Parts: sequence; C-alpha cells; structure tokens
Amino acid sequence: MNRRPVLALTFLFAASLACSALNPNPIEGRLLYVSERNTDLDIYTMHADGAGQVRLTDNPGYDQTPAWSPDGKQIAFASWTRDNLELYVMNSDGSEAKKMTANPLDDWGPVWSPDGSAIAFISGSYGIGDIFLISNDGKTLKQLTALIGNECCLQWSPDGEQIAFVNFYRTEREIYLINADGTGLTNLTNEPAQDLTPIWSPDGNQIVFQTNRDGNWEIYVMGLSGGDITSVINLTNHPGADRHPKWSPSGETIAFVSRRNSNDEIYVMKADGSGQTRLTHDSAADYEPVWSPDGQHLAFISERDGNPEIYLMNADGSGQARLTHNSENDEGMIWQPTP
Repeated sequence: MNRRPVLALTFLFAASLACSALNPNPIEGRLLYVSERNTDLDIYTMHADGAGQVRLTDNPGYDQTPAWSPDGKQIAFASWTRDNLELYVMNSDGSEAKKMTANPLDDWGPVWSPDGSAIAFISGSYGIGDIFLISNDGKTLKQLTALIGNECCLQWSPDGEQIAFVNFYRTEREIYLINADGTGLTNLTNEPAQDLTPIWSPDGNQIVFQTNRDGNWEIYVMGLSGGDITSVINLTNHPGADRHPKWSPSGETIAFVSRRNSNDEIYVMKADGSGQTRLTHDSAADYEPVWSPDGQHLAFISERDGNPEIYLMNADGSGQARLTHNSENDEGMIWQPTP
C-alpha cells in the first residue's frame, strides 16, 4: 500500500486545523517575504494562511528589502545587479519591474511615504550611506542627509512630514529626525550608547526604540510634540535583552523580542509597559514579529524546525501555525496594507 497519499492528506488536515484555530474568517492581506529556497535571495508573497506562495523575482543576483506601497499595489525593493544594489519597483504580482536608480553606489532599504508619492532609501558604499528621496515615477531625486557615517532604519511619520532614522558612526548609534524636504535635522537621542529601531506610534505622537544606555538592551518610548521631546520612558526595565519593538495598528500594544528566558521569545505589552506577556515558548529562537493590519495576528520567524521559517499566531499567542516549509531561510516579512 502506498502511504504517501495518506501522509499528504494527514499533513493537509493538520495544517487546516492549525489555520482554522487562528481565526474562522479569512485573514486580510498577503505576506511579502524573502527566501533562499532557490539558491538566490528572491522575493515571495503568500496568503496569511500559507497558501498561494508565489515567487515574484527570479534574478541571478539577490533581491532584498521589499516594501509594499501604501495601497498594496506595488512593491519597491533592492536588487543586486552585477556590481551593486539598485532600486526597483514592480507590481504586486511581480510584473513590470522598473529600475528606479542607476549609479555606481548601492541603493537599498526603500520605504514608501504614507501617501505613496515618494520613496525614501539609502545610497552609498563602504560604510557611508545617506538618505535620498525619489518620486514614485523615478523622475525626481533629492538627497536629504550628508552626515558622517551611515544611515539605516528609515521610518516615515504617519502624516508623511518627517522621517526618523538611525545614524551609526564608529560605536555610536543615534536616532535622528528630519523633515521630508531635508530641513530640520535633529538628534533625538544624543547618548553615549546605541539607540536603534525607531518606530512611530500610529498617532505620530511617540517613537518606540531599543537602547543599551542602561548596560543592556531595553525598550524605551519618547513622546514628541512638534519635533520636541516631551518624555523618555524605559518600558521594559529587565536584565534580559529586550529588542525590536513593533506597535500594534491601534497603538495600544507593543510586540517585542526578549532574551529574558535565555533565548529569543516574542512578548507583548501595553503601550505604557505594563502587562508584559510571553507569547512563544520554545527552546529555539522566535523573533521578528509583524502585526496584521487588523491587529488580530502576528507573523513571526521561528527556528524551532532547524532553520528560519515563517509562523503565524493570534495576538494572544494561541493558534501558532507554520506557514513555510523548506530547508532554506524564509524571513523579512511585511504585511500587505489593506484599504
């Protein structure tokens, strides 16, 4: 008797049960991610239940740092072509890829403005990278920064007026703010420490970030009003390393990664730091939480299967289900915006 059909049906049945445990209603939006399953680094999409996995890029180089446009109809990404990284934009189905930049430097890390009219990105090489802004049709290009060192972690404010980012030079990492027209450059942290991963709250009044200013990694939040800092609060205050905060769409909850249990696990807490709750319980690393647009689910990376795979769970940690199944790395998820 051939057992393969039986095993296949058993697997599909188990997978359907896991996904139905997440939510009886379909989850909106697709997940965008990068995978090494075909030797090169390529960009893929799939439904939030793991179905419909589609390879969007198929180049001999490496395609990385994908970003959805605000309407979910286009994807900006960086592609290694011959000797350097260039910026491209393609439709959400992978068609009509258009080259946006063409210069001897590397261009990477695209981030769409909230209204979709422009894309901020990093351009540079050899440890020096500045922020540039290009119109969505590729016709207008403007340099925004010229700091010593390199920039990363670009984050548009919800109103599209400002960009928060990290400048790193030698051993220091500082969080800066700049207006979208290149004026008003401000160092928000100015600490002899490493301050990273600035993320705006949905209402644009706060920025959550990670810092080692207390001797270990903690998650802080700063209040902002008109570009001025009104408060700076340590939310986690724990001897374990707490990193990579992500606001929920409502702004009421923050997901983060912590090593307080000897390996990376995913936690959530209220916006004021209270109610810190562990969601994953595994001997392997779980990290990179990404909220669904409705705030009801979290996609994340887990190494519980021996390599980085994409998982999904309810916002309370229940119904954890594996979405990708291959021997290579799948990571870098971004949830498609919903109208």
